[in-house]
Amino acid sequence: MNSIYPNLDAEMAKRNIDYRDLAKEIGISDMAMYRRMIGVTKWSLHEAIRISWLLNGVDIYKLFEKRTEEGGN
Repeated sequence: MNSIYPNLDAEMAKRNIDYRDLAKEIGISDMAMYRRMIGVTKWSLHEAIRISWLLNGVDIYKLFEKRTEEGGN
């Protein structure tokens, strides 16, 4: 998947959490999760807060910082 959220990807990898696991935990389908991760659909505030909580309180602004056009952070 070409996620636009490198910090979210990194935090998930640190905890060995995959996209399907996270989707299930926040109550959305795999397809809905995919659409959010690639930037087609926006996250709700509730989803962002829940994800931050699941990842031990990682700052929401850090988690959802988008990848730049050049491919870096």
